[in-house]
Amino acid sequence: MRARPGLLAALLVTLAAAVLGREQRLAGDGGEYLMMALAWAHHASPVLSPEDFRQLVAQPWSWLGSWNAPAETYQTLLSKLGTPAPTSWAGYAWSDGRHIHAIHFWLLSLFAAPFAGPLAAMHANPLWSLLLVNLGCVLLVAHRLARQLPDWADAGLLAFFVSGTSFYLAWTGTEVMSAACVLLSVLAALRGAVGAAMLAAGIGAAQTPSLLALLPLAPFLQLVRLRWAAWLPPGPPVRAWSRRDYAGAVTGIVLGMLPFVWFQIMIGVPSIPGKYATVPEWLSWNRLHSLYFDLSQGMLVCLPGVGLAFVLSLLLVRREARRASWTWSGLMLALMLVMSVPQATALNWNSGAVVVARYAYWLAMPLLAAVLLALPQMTRARAWCVLGVLFAAQAVVLRAEGWYGQKGDYAHHGALAQRVLARAPAWYNPDPEIFYERSGHGDGNVPINEDAFAVWRVDGHLRKLLRHSSQTSGPAGLCPPGFRLEGSAVRRVDRGWEYLHAPFHCERGQQSEVVQCWHFAQGDPSGQPLLGSGWSLMEGEGIWSEGPRSLLTLPELAPGGHYRLHLRGVYYGDQRSSEVLINGRALGSFALSEASINLPDDLRGPLHLELRHPRAQSPKARGESADGRLLGLYLRSLTLERLPPPERREFLDLSQ
Repeated sequence: MRARPGLLAALLVTLAAAVLGREQRLAGDGGEYLMMALAWAHHASPVLSPEDFRQLVAQPWSWLGSWNAPAETYQTLLSKLGTPAPTSWAGYAWSDGRHIHAIHFWLLSLFAAPFAGPLAAMHANPLWSLLLVNLGCVLLVAHRLARQLPDWADAGLLAFFVSGTSFYLAWTGTEVMSAACVLLSVLAALRGAVGAAMLAAGIGAAQTPSLLALLPLAPFLQLVRLRWAAWLPPGPPVRAWSRRDYAGAVTGIVLGMLPFVWFQIMIGVPSIPGKYATVPEWLSWNRLHSLYFDLSQGMLVCLPGVGLAFVLSLLLVRREARRASWTWSGLMLALMLVMSVPQATALNWNSGAVVVARYAYWLAMPLLAAVLLALPQMTRARAWCVLGVLFAAQAVVLRAEGWYGQKGDYAHHGALAQRVLARAPAWYNPDPEIFYERSGHGDGNVPINEDAFAVWRVDGHLRKLLRHSSQTSGPAGLCPPGFRLEGSAVRRVDRGWEYLHAPFHCERGQQSEVVQCWHFAQGDPSGQPLLGSGWSLMEGEGIWSEGPRSLLTLPELAPGGHYRLHLRGVYYGDQRSSEVLINGRALGSFALSEASINLPDDLRGPLHLELRHPRAQSPKARGESADGRLLGLYLRSLTLERLPPPERREFLDLSQ
């Protein structure tokens, strides 16, 4: 059964009609991409001027209201970003007093420009230009499947569509383009088309830098096939690179690196999202676990068909093809994991997912490629069994969430997460941002303030609480004055956040004794002996940390006591919290603007306190002054308190 062009064409026409027939709204970073597409169409440049925004806001077009992006946003942008600083606001940054840059690269907008200009001139909704690019990406996938897997092209295209593409086809961002580029690059790499594979990888990497990991895949496979051909699925013999291969490889590498060069020249920063929207120290197993297994937006929960088909295909391939299929599948799994590591550092983790996290959608494509390429290596009955499992599992998700994921939204917990929270809340402990925003049904500020709380109630009773470990209270009204909130089954997660579970009670607070207090104001000598490296001069009411780490040395503690440190200060720029280590032992991440930190009871000798400020910045880099110091924390005071010994405490039961 070979691919039928008529069926493929009918599928694509149906998709186009379904997508373009819906009311279109901005999603993801669509505002940036659309503005740059219109700029490309109007003056052949992605660099935006204030006049571009003024013309846009002045338009009476009926589709402007459907953007769900109020004109006040652009008016505020014009008034707010009047200084030449590489900082971002609402997705834009100034390079000088006259030109504005979107913080994301412009390649997607360049592809959309031929559609955006005519649509705007006809007073039609120019958002369709971005959706037409998405449909074009699906068309390329259909063409490649028809050429490379003719017996399975129809089923392969449908598998691509139900494996997350239907959710993001109307999304005005780069997700469909990224997913298509991953799939096309992998398919081209296996057939030995080095130039096509690296070109697809470069196009995808221009908008999604994690796809740079795809660039060496095709040359690597050629090297493996030269010596260990039996370890790879059947493919054409290795041939010398043609001019087309060299051209595709060079173009792919240039496109992959072009965003970094562009922003370095234009803004002075190689990647604005990398600088202001990622936090490398936030990389953790819990974040990777959320990416794949979160009950609201995890890949293997929301795209179960892909995961099940991947495992089943490993078991059902013919015996003689098993080694090659398993090797290829293992390589695809490793590729997916490598590309997922940078995504786990993203600042805005709960960033408008449509059912499945948008990172997880295109990260699933290597697994889908392994499934599709395994189909010819098994009997037809087994192949249809694999596809049947994929379609059946995804049909369950589509029925629950809607064909386009319209039955839910990222500001509410998914149906499975709600069931688990209702019956066994201690089993679900996602990344703090996911729980905080979905419990509050809104998109909050990131990172979350350490004094914030998120609660989950069942039948009006408190069952789960998220709070920072530096806090000892709960939301107002739960405990009377003089009491603090405590819970059972405490589960600590990333960056000092913890989940507490029912039963809850209020304990009467214990009075602490101040052992010593040090101040760092100019003219106050009390704090001077504590200062180690990483501090500037005392000025005003405190002292600035200088550089990414600063050290303090406190006197030895009296044995047998329970101690707590209380710090007060002010952060500079994008620094919001600091990692705290005591005598080399990590205590967690705290907002030292006002933090109380309990010290371990087994400390001996002088206390060497290390504060790490990974996002320290200089006023010069922010365009605020000529001061080149890397500032993080403006420390005002540090207090050492002694806590009374543990004893039976009075408490109020909140379980009823």
